[in-house]
Amino acid sequence: MYKYEDIRDELKKNKYIIYYVENNKCKQLLKFNGTKHDLINKLENKYNKSTKNNFYFICLKFGFHTGEKPLQGGPLSITINTFIFINNELKNGFTYDKKYRQIYGKIWFQRKFLEKFGWKESYLENIVNKLNNGKVDLTPLVVNMYNVYFE
Repeated sequence: MYKYEDIRDELKKNKYIIYYVENNKCKQLLKFNGTKHDLINKLENKYNKSTKNNFYFICLKFGFHTGEKPLQGGPLSITINTFIFINNELKNGFTYDKKYRQIYGKIWFQRKFLEKFGWKESYLENIVNKLNNGKVDLTPLVVNMYNVYFE
């Protein structure tokens, strides 16, 4: 049995985890605990002058919640999106190309799951590889939501 609070405290050390994808091969590039702006600057400074043109980044951002509010699937969320270079500037891949739209969304982990199985880095690798290979698409937690009034 694991304690959720211990898992949460360990994951809070790194707000972002970035994967580098080239020729459909993924590898973890860096763990980062700063602002999104600082992260983008760091990636631009290091990879902007790269001669490679067939690569992009998958960004995983941890979020911590109560897990009890509507539309929360649990206390731990991982927001996933992509970054690509367009004209020497790092842009959100979701808005640029249909190829990257499948790699955008949020994954939730329930407290019960985390306390039973704990946290493993292999969860992230599995998620990234399946999304990158197109074997899995992220769908919203709630597809349609309506306000219903009863009289």
